[in-house]
Amino acid sequence: MNDDYVLSFSLDGKIKANLKSSSDAESGLSSAHIPLAGTHYLRSSSEPVLTGEERRFSKTGAAQYEEEKRDWKASLRAYKSSAEGKVYFLFQVRGEQGHWNRRVFRVSLKENARFQAGNP
Repeated sequence: MNDDYVLSFSLDGKIKANLKSSSDAESGLSSAHIPLAGTHYLRSSSEPVLTGEERRFSKTGAAQYEEEKRDWKASLRAYKSSAEGKVYFLFQVRGEQGHWNRRVFRVSLKENARFQAGNP
C-alpha cells in the first residue's frame, strides 16, 4: 500500500487543511473510542451510481450498502479520543486477497492546532 495518502479538508472549493497518514501502530488510534460518524464506504468513481428510486427501498431488510451489489474498495471512519482531544480518521483500502490495509490520519481538536498528522 502506498504511504503517501493525504486527507484534505476544503471549504468553498479551497483546501483548508491536509493531513498526512501514519501507520495505525504508531497513531494512538486505540485511545479513540467515540465514533463521530458512521462508516463511509468508498467505491470507484467509474462505477455508476444507482438512482434514488433504486436505492430507496430495501428488498431484503439488510442495510442499503449491504444490499447493493457494489465492490467496495475502501472505507473511512472517524473516532474521537476524549482523553487526548484528538480525532482519528481510519482509512482502509482492500488489497490483494481481501486483506485490508489501514492508514490513520490524526488531527488535534485544540484551537489553533496545526493540521499535521504525527504531531502531538
